[in-house]
Amino acid sequence: MNAETSAANTGHHWRGGRVSSWFFATDHKRVGMLWLAIGSLGLFLGGILALVSALQTARPDADLIGQGTYASVVTMQGTLLTYGGILPLALGLAVVIAPLQLGARGLALPGLAAGALWLGVVGIGAVVLSSFAKGDAPRSSWASTPSVALDPSRPGETARLMGLFLIALATLLTAIALVETFRGSRAPGMTNEQLPLFAQSVGIFATALLVLATISLLGTGLLLLDRKNPGSFDWYIDSGGSLVDGYEWVFGQAVVAIVAVPALGIAAEIVATFHRSPLIHRRLVTLALVAAAVLIALVPSADTVAANRLASALALAALLPIAAAAGMLLVVGFGAARTSGAGTPLPFALGSLVLLIGATLASLVLVAAHDDVGETTFESARLDLVWSAVLLALLGGAVYWWPKLTGRMLDGRLTDVSAYVIAGSSLLLAIGRAIAGLNDQPILAGETIDGAGAGSLLGTLGVFGIGAGILLFGLAKLRGRGGRRVDNDPWRADTLEWYTTSPPPPHNFDSLPPVTSARPLDDLRRKLRELNAV
Repeated sequence: MNAETSAANTGHHWRGGRVSSWFFATDHKRVGMLWLAIGSLGLFLGGILALVSALQTARPDADLIGQGTYASVVTMQGTLLTYGGILPLALGLAVVIAPLQLGARGLALPGLAAGALWLGVVGIGAVVLSSFAKGDAPRSSWASTPSVALDPSRPGETARLMGLFLIALATLLTAIALVETFRGSRAPGMTNEQLPLFAQSVGIFATALLVLATISLLGTGLLLLDRKNPGSFDWYIDSGGSLVDGYEWVFGQAVVAIVAVPALGIAAEIVATFHRSPLIHRRLVTLALVAAAVLIALVPSADTVAANRLASALALAALLPIAAAAGMLLVVGFGAARTSGAGTPLPFALGSLVLLIGATLASLVLVAAHDDVGETTFESARLDLVWSAVLLALLGGAVYWWPKLTGRMLDGRLTDVSAYVIAGSSLLLAIGRAIAGLNDQPILAGETIDGAGAGSLLGTLGVFGIGAGILLFGLAKLRGRGGRRVDNDPWRADTLEWYTTSPPPPHNFDSLPPVTSARPLDDLRRKLRELNAV
């Protein structure tokens, strides 16, 4: 029963309208697509601020907005790109695709998931509005540095922290719905080893979020309580304004960093599809996903990673299993790219894997030379590589599953160019900031020091290149509304979501093929060939 029919049967005809039905949707596909829309908006707003902050540091004598305003812009930019952009995009793809890959009729606890969506909307709205509060705008960076977040002269911090609290709560509730779907809604006979790679990554992602989102709620809640009752809940800060040992994890950003797990899952899913045969080292990818999730949970706050060699070593350890799987997938993926042709999501997947390996190499340098580059823009270069890799993977997932959700293909030429521009510009950004860091450019400084101008200029060009690539992707999506119609399985993939119609019906499946391996559609094709039906 669709939303319009349900509304008619209950007498609430207005709930079945073309627009209003989305506000009351509990179908996981609609809920997930709304998460994707919210993430796209957060990415757009954060991207505009990133362009402004990049211009401020383009040259040593640049002073577009001033150092004070720069700190506020960087805080809002980082918050919107991570909590308002990348995290909602990952949740959206997980909510839309995971039930389809599991062969489920829908998402478990659909009302909970729908309510979580609107909590997230309110939370992101509060973050945006915090910039317009009376007094100085928030300046605690995307990491919500406690000593700065508790500054009573910045009332906007309260609204921003409340928004982050609601986002963490929405993330936790969505994770509960996903975990319950994995527990009780799989296709008959589907074991953990038979889960598609993306579904495996979502299961690991959701399970980790049960812990990490709860920790985020605790940390944000403590900051809110202390802002309400100054001095009553600040035992985690010493007399020098630093976090007391052990509390670095309470105020960490693992709830966002864990998005690297489904990002790797997306890249692996795309490579596996176009490889056209079983991945020999599939279990290595699964183990890498699990190891990365565990190690990411152990990484303390971003401020601590920048200032502490041990914390940098933990960040490196979290990237090592990802890099190992990425290296294997790259070898397979480049082989598949020779025969796949244009217009596939492979460039996004391969670009993401290259950037993840680059982030690992940057982490190695940070650990080895932490005393020299630990609190410089070299640390920013590592983070830029990680976030750009995650973004490329998420965009690749959008290209890969767009035909399933809409029944149409995106403009392959535009998506290919978009992938190349974003990947190349991300490397340029990281190289520029690494060069600036080697010349002692401080991290999050609002002005460029003498000697770091060339690196900062390269970084600025990289930011604008990423923006151009994202605009090209947006244009491809706009043109995709009238794109070429395709059948249920245009990529000739092997997982269950490609068995149903494009777009899928509200109940997802009319029937399911037997699941005896991780590639049920390949098994079905082989059986039909044996029966001379194909």
